[in-house]
Amino acid sequence: MVVGTWTLAGPDHPPRPVADTPSPLPALPSSAFVGGPPRTPVGASSHPPVVVPRGVPIDRYTVLDPTHLLLSYTIGVSRCYGLIEQPLVQESLTAVMVTLTSKPTQTAGGSCPSITLMEAVHITLSAPLGKRVVRDGATGGTPVPEGPRPAP
Repeated sequence: MVVGTWTLAGPDHPPRPVADTPSPLPALPSSAFVGGPPRTPVGASSHPPVVVPRGVPIDRYTVLDPTHLLLSYTIGVSRCYGLIEQPLVQESLTAVMVTLTSKPTQTAGGSCPSITLMEAVHITLSAPLGKRVVRDGATGGTPVPEGPRPAP
């Protein structure tokens, strides 16, 4: 038995590398993602989204009352990944842009555990949220889904 790989070459079959060509990964269904599919910017152009250095993506938000929101996010252990700084809140007539960033902390050496923690931060708006869209400034302004914080 002969085992091998060969390709056809010619005008209808241009040569292509056979070895060292990874096969594409299969597409994952939306149900494969925890918290829903990854968010992409609304009205994305040909420019890549602006990503804030040390930005922490917001997973979801909950309306506590018209001017108070609870923002849920996921981060690693604070001694390794830092602490969340005061949220930057920018409001307009149509949207509320919230940017969460982490402040690096000094670690005393050692390794960092490979776990993530679900955390939350409260913000106060200057006007009721109403029909305004909550956007994540750390990920280029992607809309943040509304929903209750999942149980641990």
